[in-house]
Amino acid sequence: MKTPEILKVGACLLCVHLSTVGGFALEFFELPESPAKWIETLRKNGGTCTLSERILNYVDEEDLAKLIALLDSDKPCAHVSMVNEGKAPKGRSTVGDEAAHLVNAFRMRYYPAFSSSAESALDKDALKAWYKTYTLLKSKAK
Repeated sequence: MKTPEILKVGACLLCVHLSTVGGFALEFFELPESPAKWIETLRKNGGTCTLSERILNYVDEEDLAKLIALLDSDKPCAHVSMVNEGKAPKGRSTVGDEAAHLVNAFRMRYYPAFSSSAESALDKDALKAWYKTYTLLKSKAK
């Protein structure tokens, strides 16, 4: 099991949901050990999942194929934002959009590389092209 490095001590996840009575309900999560489990957490939760810290090396090379396969998914899921964003995004994100941010996290070496996934659209076709080139170069290097 990999252990992501936390940029600051005490990182936590906070998912904010609108409750059925119109107020806010706060729910805390441990960051799952894999991006696939994080996508599943986002899919099961509405609202916005907020990270308190950026995380180094959360996405490993072996996670990439699964994430690339999810890029075209339009299944609804929660947005992700940093705790200092100040405002919660409206609406829902998609599994494909959040998978794109995780692929980008492998490239950047930290996650999230944005203040809010709702305001940071990524070019999924460009990510697919990057992955194709990346895997070709990896196979030639062996």
